[in-house]
Amino acid sequence: TDYMPYDQPLAATNDPLFRLQNHIEMLTAAIRDEIRKQKISKRYLAQELSTSVNQVQRLINPKIVNKNLEQLYRIANLLNLHIEVRLKKAA
Repeated sequence: TDYMPYDQPLAATNDPLFRLQNHIEMLTAAIRDEIRKQKISKRYLAQELSTSVNQVQRLINPKIVNKNLEQLYRIANLLNLHIEVRLKKAA
């Protein structure tokens, strides 16, 4: 578990690595929830991605941040989901 002193949360939100990890966690959690909602098996996803069930489990684990984004996008596509990336000026 990471510890963040109470006086540093604003600094952390400006850290690009923190934001990247947060976005990947949110994306992965949303995909994992949709897999459960649609009752799609990890074995099916592994077959469609030509990979192992273990790799699918790693991909949908939001605490594992090092992801193959191509595979995440392919899973989203299999779930009939569209991932949008948006850039905006920093405040």
